[in-house]
Amino acid sequence: GAKGDTGPPGPAGQGLRLQLDQGSTLLPLWSFGCDGSVQPFASMIVQEVCSIAGNAQDWTLEANSGPSTQVKITIFQAPSGGLIYTTTAVVLTVAAGSNHATSDVKLPVSRGDRIGASANAVWSPGGLTLRARIVP
Repeated sequence: GAKGDTGPPGPAGQGLRLQLDQGSTLLPLWSFGCDGSVQPFASMIVQEVCSIAGNAQDWTLEANSGPSTQVKITIFQAPSGGLIYTTTAVVLTVAAGSNHATSDVKLPVSRGDRIGASANAVWSPGGLTLRARIVP
């Protein structure tokens, strides 16, 4: 409204989307980005690139099938032009047998930052989408 709450973000925000193809299997410490593949090194993935600065938040993971044991998906980030990826505080924990997870952690991002993710265990999710939105 006119005072305090600015209301829901409009089209000025950006959505982040990382995904895995139906046939892709996550392996411990292997990485994935936005093209559906899994790679042994973060530098090999197709990263999601932030088009605006703000806070990436409302992280939501959906998969077609759940893992047999708990899996943690960690988001990592590299600055625009930088070669070094660092893990972030954003971790989505997928319980055994579950096919979804969320995180309320707000991740500060700058325009041009590159975002990817990795898992701590083997999991064949049968396709996976991980989304967040950047609020300026």
